[in-house]
Amino acid sequence: MSRRHACVRRTGDAVTVEDLGSTNGTELNGHKLAPHQLESAYAGDIIALGETQIKLL
Repeated sequence: MSRRHACVRRTGDAVTVEDLGSTNGTELNGHKLAPHQLESAYAGDIIALGETQIKLL
């Protein structure tokens, strides 16, 4: 995991994930995210940062 790997934002009920140009990338439900592009995330989705996985509730 990079020091500045990804950003997860919550605005109201909406959640977005953005890879910050990390070396090994960020995955959302097994799909690699393009760097610096916001992707919507929902309850039950899994964000992978290297070997670390985060499940949104």
